[in-house]
Amino acid sequence: MMDIGKARMIVVPAVPRPMQSGRKPELWLIPPRGRPIAVSLISAHAPVTLSLSASLVARLGPAARLAASIEPPGGSPTGAPTGPVVAAGAIGAAPAAASPATALRLSGSARLLV
Repeated sequence: MMDIGKARMIVVPAVPRPMQSGRKPELWLIPPRGRPIAVSLISAHAPVTLSLSASLVARLGPAARLAASIEPPGGSPTGAPTGPVVAAGAIGAAPAAASPATALRLSGSARLLV
């Protein structure tokens, strides 16, 4: 669930999956015609509530996408995804939508409910 008014997102693993030792899933925002922006490390097993910065909220919109990749425990060392992308999908609702809470189901071999 994404609540733009409160600048937060709750990420729930739709299909919990085992992680290789020393690896963590990382969530990325991919704006249209832009490079991926690291949002946060997330859990492969439990819900995580993330606070969104004002600059991140400003980049959300119907053409933006979210993706999750598998990274080292501290996150990508390069500022871009380095591991395999295991889930990706469009946000599907602009921040100006009538309801500030938006559900998103990402497609891929592993799915997240955001």
